[in-house]
Amino acid sequence: MIDLIMGSLGIIASTAGVVIGLYTLQKVRSVESAQSETSKVTQKLLGVDNIESDYTKMIVFLSQIKTPELKTTQLLMELNQRLGSIQGIRRTLSASGLGDESKMVALQKGFFCQEFLIENIDRSTSCIEILTGRSKLISAFSIMEQLRIACESGVKVRLITLCENADTITIEDALQTVAYPAPKNAEDYREQLRRCTKDIRETVLEWDENTRKNFQYRTCQSVPRISSVRTDDYINLGFLQLYRDAQPKNTSEREYIKISTSSDTGKVLLRHFECVWDSNGNTTICNGDDASALPSDNTNIGLDESGKNDKTST
Repeated sequence: MIDLIMGSLGIIASTAGVVIGLYTLQKVRSVESAQSETSKVTQKLLGVDNIESDYTKMIVFLSQIKTPELKTTQLLMELNQRLGSIQGIRRTLSASGLGDESKMVALQKGFFCQEFLIENIDRSTSCIEILTGRSKLISAFSIMEQLRIACESGVKVRLITLCENADTITIEDALQTVAYPAPKNAEDYREQLRRCTKDIRETVLEWDENTRKNFQYRTCQSVPRISSVRTDDYINLGFLQLYRDAQPKNTSEREYIKISTSSDTGKVLLRHFECVWDSNGNTTICNGDDASALPSDNTNIGLDESGKNDKTST
């Protein structure tokens, strides 16, 4: 009888493991108002009620044995502990729909692919703030056109990317994180940064004055510690700084989290962007009304009077 109970216990324990695993996944991904309903469905599908009931029946049965063996006593103790764990899981699942939804974190896919940027730019109504180490995708016609439309409608845009004049060590470090197809080497990447920065500036200079005044662009001398895209009251935080070989080759599979600007983490990210922005005023590429006054070639942007890199911390 004890062996039968032990076998049943193993099956129930395995099922409980699935419950715990799915609960963890749900805890990370759940952010919509359907959380409460999702947790109820999850409990029903996995039979949490039945698991709890089976544990209770076993405990009652073993407790009725007048002269239990040591093995039986140990099993009874283990069953009580596991029943407590299952009940704790039930309570957590039931409560997972509670809380301030505006401050919950959602795990999503497709960070910094073309569709992601177009969707976020298109939905913005007041501000867009982009911090990234690479400017290639942003310089593409489709993205710049979406930014133009946003600026034309009154949306304030601020962009920060890696400076082409960053030192070689920094460029080589950044190169390790660039998505496929990656530049061949540091100099190839530096040339790509130069060309993209130039394309962005020249595109903005073609906009009318009222549109152009809503677009500001600066570059930084070191690889940004984070990559983020803010649109209005939300910040999308990605993991572009992870090494390329550790990430999915398809950018549509790269995950990110969406955070409310009113959350504690959101407030930290807002302050971080301001710190990076303020510390790189000497590498301004486009500055609203002043954009037309910028030189036609920015090869010396980011260098001090001696021609050396003027490094700033990001």
